[in-house]
Amino acid sequence: MTGSLRLAPAFVVGAAFRMVAGADLAVVQRGQLWSSTEEYETPLAPAVDEHALGLGPDLAVAVAVATDPTADVLDFLREQQVPVSRLLVLRPPAGAKDNSVPDAAAANALAVGIRDLLRRACRAHPAIHLFQAGPMGLSLLLGNRWNRLRPTTVYEDVNTQQVYEKAFFIDA
Repeated sequence: MTGSLRLAPAFVVGAAFRMVAGADLAVVQRGQLWSSTEEYETPLAPAVDEHALGLGPDLAVAVAVATDPTADVLDFLREQQVPVSRLLVLRPPAGAKDNSVPDAAAANALAVGIRDLLRRACRAHPAIHLFQAGPMGLSLLLGNRWNRLRPTTVYEDVNTQQVYEKAFFIDA
């Protein structure tokens, strides 16, 4: 396939072809092949900021890699009364910037680190609401590893007054 996928569809493709089912995926990102089989040393635990909302039982997650979407996500969650108790903002340890994930090894390590953190964080929540700001390749690799989590609503940044809209539902 040629062209570009938006983040929500890339995540859904990754989730449809999950690693636990034996699927290997790859995508060209910044001229490099980012493959789910690329080796890495250890999972890269993301830095975490937590925001209490008290709007319901679910967990909201913002993956802040290329930029920090926290203000927009918080506004959206409050304005739309999304039933979440808290928002976790996950970013690379060095912070959100457009080159914070330089290659496939780093992307795989961060995807595993995010998944592992969320497995613990979502235990008390019936569902996850996912927002992403990062490279499409990371979104694909994160979806590929999205298992043993909660059912997930994936949102897309539509750049309108509302900013986000529901794009997909994943039964994780």
